[in-house]
Amino acid sequence: MNPCHLSRLAASIVLAAALAGCNGESSSGPESAGSLEGTTPQPGKRGPSGSATPEQPSPAASRQDQQLGVPLSEPENYYGEYATADKPNRRWFIAAAKRSPYAERAPAVPPGHLALGAMFGDVAPWHMKTISKTEFAQAQVPVSQAEPVVIRFELDESGHATAFRFMGGPHSPAGLFSRVGDLPAGW
Repeated sequence: MNPCHLSRLAASIVLAAALAGCNGESSSGPESAGSLEGTTPQPGKRGPSGSATPEQPSPAASRQDQQLGVPLSEPENYYGEYATADKPNRRWFIAAAKRSPYAERAPAVPPGHLALGAMFGDVAPWHMKTISKTEFAQAQVPVSQAEPVVIRFELDESGHATAFRFMGGPHSPAGLFSRVGDLPAGW
């Protein structure tokens, strides 16, 4: 066989393999910052064990929807600032999950998902995967972190969040974080 034909055949095989591996979507390698692919907590590995999503997304749902869990119908019921009684100035916030302005190549975050962040620190908020109506897990877990951050909300009779707890990890000893106010204007 002609060496030129072999070269074209090899290039075609590589291209076919690459397209089959990503289903025609962008790569999830290190060059695609902001992608959540391959970072969903898995039972028995890095995710919470024994938890189940309230329902499975349809096959037509986007890959990002599947990685963030089922969207909430009323995510605003969770939005606000939360703090413990002994450290009222070390507040955490719950807000709508959004694509970072620095991750312009990342897909937009669909509505109905939450983000958790510290009001007192200069760190990016974590997008949270919906596990149930009251439990959420960190959607993207860095390699240096053994477990995802998991939080569990307490809801009032009308379905509004009144408090949350960290379930394991370094923040769990802090106890109950009660809702202390609304998010600042423009959030």
